[in-house]
Amino acid sequence: MLVGADVPRINAACEVVRGVMTEIGFALNYVAADRGTVISRITNRQATDKGG
Repeated sequence: MLVGADVPRINAACEVVRGVMTEIGFALNYVAADRGTVISRITNRQATDKGG
């Protein structure tokens, strides 16, 4: 789960979603980063081991 941590509303909503999803059994890779990093990672089409 890729989260824009520098936007308080988005960060809070993602924290709630993370809590609910882990509570019902999902295994999440929670990554909190600044908004610029989140956008660059979303648009990256490389393999996951290369940051995509």
